[in-house]
Amino acid sequence: MDKYIKVTVVGIAGGDATFFGKITPAQLDRLRPLFTAISNFTVYDAKAEDGKMDWTHSDNFPWGECQREDLGEKSPEQIYVETGLVTAEDLNFFANNFIPYPENGFHSIDSIQVFNVDGVEILF
Repeated sequence: MDKYIKVTVVGIAGGDATFFGKITPAQLDRLRPLFTAISNFTVYDAKAEDGKMDWTHSDNFPWGECQREDLGEKSPEQIYVETGLVTAEDLNFFANNFIPYPENGFHSIDSIQVFNVDGVEILF
């Protein structure tokens, strides 16, 4: 039985992008700690670079233009790797193989689903 993963991200202005592809059981096991960390993400407060404004950040995986360092928003590395939740290697493996990349980046991972498929019918 083959396994497929579907990762949906929320881009600029709410536009979604989706990756759908095969994943092995070993890859899935390797990434489960990251998936758990993403699902347990909590909103946090930070100060803008100028130190004058407080911002509440709710993006669980800010990427590209959607990451606002000027507003104190943390990168996925800061959220998941620097806190010891996952390794940089596992984060990069996920980012390089299973994430869709809308043109201007994205705010959050909206969902991660795994499908167990015992056959595929090719229609054309």
